[in-house]
Amino acid sequence: RGGLLALLTLNLLAIYITFGRAMWIAAATEFVLIGWIGKSKKILVGALVGLLLFVIFVPKTVCLHGERLSVSAPGTNMAMGGTAGDLLDIWKLAFTYIQARPFQGIGFGRSSFSDAFPDFRAQHQPMLWHAHNTLLDFTFQTGIQGLAALLWVMGVACFHCFRRGRPGIDPWVRSFSLATGVMVAGFLIRNFFDDFFVDDNALLFWFLIGTALGSSRIQSSKLFSH
Repeated sequence: RGGLLALLTLNLLAIYITFGRAMWIAAATEFVLIGWIGKSKKILVGALVGLLLFVIFVPKTVCLHGERLSVSAPGTNMAMGGTAGDLLDIWKLAFTYIQARPFQGIGFGRSSFSDAFPDFRAQHQPMLWHAHNTLLDFTFQTGIQGLAALLWVMGVACFHCFRRGRPGIDPWVRSFSLATGVMVAGFLIRNFFDDFFVDDNALLFWFLIGTALGSSRIQSSKLFSH
């Protein structure tokens, strides 16, 4: 238990020192899910108290995230800054495009947005080179059918992970499956405000889901007896 508490503390510290604003929301959601699954009022109360303390004592890490940066990048004349207010501009652009062409994306890939909207890129700060929302990015790039496919895959993964949380399931399989289900929920919420569904993050995400879905065939007693 001590090791888990130390790991939790390190994770929260990492959120704090990296100004991960949306991560606080994702972490709080995960705590609430854990408390609800485990029927632990202590965890639920602890999550609420932690959020209250965060709002009172560390508001600057949320409100002033990156506002003092003055770095520019190719393709834009604007200085780099925090994305809190600018996200509304790019979300409006995304929704407008999706309404006009719901089944025709701009193309899958990191440079597709810059290629499709050079004027927007030139008039906004460098960080706005994608929609800063995984679900919006998928819809933007691949159309509504791409979003539907992503939600179907994640929904099936969550269903099977939480399904294995029932009593009578092997303890190791149950714990890992529930943890993976909570991770999927937190990952989605975190990615409402950015898109980390790429590179190593995406590989680790699918690896954990694959391990959880395949763990039903693993008997922990056999696995750890050698």
